[in-house]
Amino acid sequence: MCYIGHRRFLPASNKRRRDKKNFDGTVDMREPLTPKSGNKILADVDMFSNSRKCKSREDKQGWKKKSVFFKLPYWSKLKLRHNIDIMHVVKNVTESLIATLFNIKNKTKDTWKSRKDLMDKDLKKNLHLQPDDNSFIMPMACYHLTKEEKRKILELLPLSIRGCLTKEVRLVLYELSKCFQKLCTRSMYLDVLEEQEAKIVLILCMLERIFPPSFFDIMVHLLIHFPYEAKIVGPPQYRWMFPFERKMGTLKGYVKKKARPEGCIDERYIDKECQNFCSISHKVELEEENSDNVNERHEKQFASWLHQRLNSWPQLFHTQSCEKNRKTQNSGVVVQGVHGENITDFYGILQEVLEIENLGENKRVLVFKCNWFMVGDKKGLSIDKESKVRSVNTSKKWYIDQPYILASQAKQDFYAPNLKLGKNWYVVQSSAPRALYVVNVTMEEVHQEQEAHLNLTVDLNMDQLSLTRDNVPLEVVDALTIALHDITQKTCTKATTSRTRARS
Repeated sequence: MCYIGHRRFLPASNKRRRDKKNFDGTVDMREPLTPKSGNKILADVDMFSNSRKCKSREDKQGWKKKSVFFKLPYWSKLKLRHNIDIMHVVKNVTESLIATLFNIKNKTKDTWKSRKDLMDKDLKKNLHLQPDDNSFIMPMACYHLTKEEKRKILELLPLSIRGCLTKEVRLVLYELSKCFQKLCTRSMYLDVLEEQEAKIVLILCMLERIFPPSFFDIMVHLLIHFPYEAKIVGPPQYRWMFPFERKMGTLKGYVKKKARPEGCIDERYIDKECQNFCSISHKVELEEENSDNVNERHEKQFASWLHQRLNSWPQLFHTQSCEKNRKTQNSGVVVQGVHGENITDFYGILQEVLEIENLGENKRVLVFKCNWFMVGDKKGLSIDKESKVRSVNTSKKWYIDQPYILASQAKQDFYAPNLKLGKNWYVVQSSAPRALYVVNVTMEEVHQEQEAHLNLTVDLNMDQLSLTRDNVPLEVVDALTIALHDITQKTCTKATTSRTRARS
């Protein structure tokens, strides 16, 4: 089952509604669907008995049974009676997208069966199977990666996709990534959600323009509902399954004897709790300072000490030498400063962490020593015209005689290799710490935080899009395989028709 036809959610004046050639060969002037109220749904399902499926074929408004939750007096009055978990949607959409781009066997959504569907519907003729003696040639689509491009792709999508594929495909992937990031921010405002509500429709229409119908399963379609849900119940971070799945991953790691998983989890969890309570680190610190009145000082100072520790956790910095043999990256630093008359972001790499102690006042200050990259000219900083992504040249150093900043001034960023510009050029990717939330800020600051993730402003006009690629090897499909598939389909269709007539 494919969920396509997202053009109906576009404004009535949008030219894509009348675009027959690039979509399904029809003009789509249907009214956009609107969510039904609880009272309307209750009126539709009142004809059913609770929790029993209806087998009759008369019109039931798309419903098969009446949910048992409608016994609750408040259920029909709720504005939102379900919650789409964005974690699983993002995971499944990303997996489908990567499998299709890499053309992974048994996982890609673009198979010869999908091409056969396009032939049956007479859509996207450039992608139709082409007969060749006793086989069929399957042209490679514009979203398929070449062998060399597959080698270049890193784990960090979509930044790594910048040097691959065609411009039109990259633009849609950029916008999809930006939409995910905006909908996953910790602070949301109504105007931002309304903007994303309009943009996600356009993105889905452009994906329909590029990918086959089989790509659009229910997970892809659910994207259109995220802004609406967020307007009713707030940011998805308070509703998604990420913390529960992480906790389950930790608990599953406790299992050493698969015959008794519950016992393993119980024992390890108790051990962990005992360790936490037994390791009274605050008392140890107090004893090291002064062994007098430890318990009294602990009672007075513990709350403020814990508050200070919690505030210092969100951002974790490592020096460049510390992460030399690690896969993670925590040495990227960005700080806002003034260059000339302009306010500029300075990007660098943390080299040393120094602690300065004032003996007279018994106060300590953390200082970062960093290597700063030159961002004052085009040789050191490059802003991509297509995606507006910033890249820095790590071979160009700046402010060598002024390497120090206060630790409290530093924010974290990450550097990913720029496949487009080549050696020494790295893409700057800013990211807020997972445990840090924005509170008591102005709307302008929220917009700045959201734009810092991936500042993309692209034109999604793809009238000149070519659906095929010439530099990707063609795939050959045996004609006998297709013939057997057609026979099987016809047999199944006849059997379904016979059963329907028998029921009538």
